[in-house]
Amino acid sequence: MIRAAIVAWVLFALVPLALAQDWASRGAEAMRAKRFDEAESAYERWVAQARSLGDLAQEGRALMHLGHARHNRRNPEKALAAYYQAADLFRQLGDYQAEADVKRSITLVRNGAIAPSSAVQIHIDEGGRASAAGDPVGELAAYEAGILEANRISDAHGFAACRMLLGHAQ
Repeated sequence: MIRAAIVAWVLFALVPLALAQDWASRGAEAMRAKRFDEAESAYERWVAQARSLGDLAQEGRALMHLGHARHNRRNPEKALAAYYQAADLFRQLGDYQAEADVKRSITLVRNGAIAPSSAVQIHIDEGGRASAAGDPVGELAAYEAGILEANRISDAHGFAACRMLLGHAQ
């Protein structure tokens, strides 16, 4: 009887968290495939799941990614709405680095910046993966490669994004 109660409690606690992570993964996969409408939908579900869990940090991350998807869909008003909500949550949590990251995205959208080219975005994604894996050398190398690629193909937005990320990583 106690064992069943423990299993039920674990499932009750872990299933919603697993669902949230599933929506986050689906959104990331759609972003990599440049299916931004699908990514937006997945991130909206991630936001809802994070809110239902009361996980403000996860909600902030979900809103930040939702903003990225909306920016890539060329919907700056909706992107800004998501970014402002994320910045507010990060400020409430005292995560000033995440708040600063979101504010950089807000600045890019407000200045009319478009998303980097897919050739440069590959390096940005690689840098993000290296950062998440705790590999600062790989992160710096990816952003530097992105800068070189942006220069090669004359992608001013990609150059600006990689320079910003490189400065943040150093």
